Amino acid sequence: MATCVRPSRVLVSLVCVGLGSWALARADCPQILVPAYQYPTVGDMWARLAATPSWANVGVIVNPDSGPGTSLDPIYASAVASARAAGVKLYGYVYTSYAARPASLVLGDVATYQSRYGPLDGIFLDEMDNQLASLAYYAGLTASIHA
Repeated sequence: MATCVRPSRVLVSLVCVGLGSWALARADCPQILVPAYQYPTVGDMWARLAATPSWANVGVIVNPDSGPGTSLDPIYASAVASARAAGVKLYGYVYTSYAARPASLVLGDVATYQSRYGPLDGIFLDEMDNQLASLAYYAGLTASIHA
């Protein structure tokens, strides 16, 4: 069985946090990752995602409001549910402010995604710091998200 090749540790940290394994079955690795930052009623992107055939192996970064937002958006929730029903992989967008954002707030956003939008396939950690000193911060986040 083919497996996803890890192009870089940072990319895996960004895209695959929460998936449970670095060596993922190819069927579990999106071949196309769409940053779906467009509101569902603007244009037709979300409708096209919901019409995606399952063999297309598409992943979507879900980002209602620079994260999960302050409240459930029923229009966004409906679009996410439709994409999920089509077999689209869903990744919640969470910013880290280059390792300056408290881990408790990052993990709070992860929990909020799960409670508002259902189970996700992973978390997209954005605004990643590239300094070695921040490695422990991101390792801690990854361990907590996997827990």
